[in-house]
Amino acid sequence: MNFLFRPLLVVGVGCAARRLEEEMRDLVNAWSIPFITSSMARGVVPDSSDLCANVARSLALSKSDLVIVIGSSLNWQLHFAEPPKWSKDAKFILFDHSISSRDKKVACLWDECSIGEAINLLSKEKFACPATWLEELANKVSLAKEKLAAKLRNDVFPLNFGTTLRVIRDEISKMEQAPVVVSEGANTMDQARILLEPVDHPRRRIDAGAWGTMGIGPGSAIAAAVTEKVPVIAVEGDSAFGFSGMEIETACRYNLPITFIIFNNGGIYGGDRRSCDSIAAATQGLKNAGYPEDPSPTSFVPNAQYDLLATAFGGKGVSVKNAEELKAALRASIDSGITTLINVSIDPQAGVESGAVHAFNAPKTE
Repeated sequence: MNFLFRPLLVVGVGCAARRLEEEMRDLVNAWSIPFITSSMARGVVPDSSDLCANVARSLALSKSDLVIVIGSSLNWQLHFAEPPKWSKDAKFILFDHSISSRDKKVACLWDECSIGEAINLLSKEKFACPATWLEELANKVSLAKEKLAAKLRNDVFPLNFGTTLRVIRDEISKMEQAPVVVSEGANTMDQARILLEPVDHPRRRIDAGAWGTMGIGPGSAIAAAVTEKVPVIAVEGDSAFGFSGMEIETACRYNLPITFIIFNNGGIYGGDRRSCDSIAAATQGLKNAGYPEDPSPTSFVPNAQYDLLATAFGGKGVSVKNAEELKAALRASIDSGITTLINVSIDPQAGVESGAVHAFNAPKTE
């Protein structure tokens, strides 16, 4: 086959689950095809590949017109294959037994053999990827990486998500064994997907995935530490950690080599960050309902000491407020192999709110 389209390969979590990294790498190399990965398929094909377009995702989606999806459905993470994220002319070829689709965009739904067999068949085909398409994506990747590097170059105080994750990324890069990194939370997980890279080993990233379920972090970290026999780093938003944080007892009881890093910004999206008008409206709403003393519904206890949870169960707890303290605490935890919880104080204004949650409790208007 000799196509002159703008092709894109989407590597889904099914490829990681089925351990198809060898087959997928052969396919990418045989076709020289640009690819993006789902969050938990990172490393199936290395991020460090010149063909990885993860950091040029918006361009890749909007301009590709032949999309080969392996191991994933066209779910919300892939914007349901709809414009404006995708080109209205894009055609999709899906490879996964678990997928069914009646969408007219789907040109082919492979169900004749296993995914591994299908990939091997594809690898034997000749596929010409246009050099102009590869160059356009490569330029976008280069610019995006330069922009991100400039943004993260200097430490910020109070800490924000960028500086904190950059410190974590740099320490991970020094580790002899690639750790399993678990992340969950709103800003925490979203930013970790972008900043904790490159990922060159499969099944080394776990997050809320397509279901977006909060509370999976501590349990996933424990399972990874038991089954993978490598260090585990759990990057947790304080709200997400609250769903199942008592699993720290399990980790301490078994003395698992897990480093829990809690991004403590005082609440959901960062504590009480409402405007004066929103505060006044919410205060009046609570007063009308008979609860005038209730705190903001998105705020947690100020200056919460999550590190004491680890200490209480025999692990190690550390509280940090700047980049140097975080670097030292993370390095000590990795070297010791002791269950450790690092409580990181984050600027409450650093995150980005999703939805108008800070307007809750305002009185209803007629």
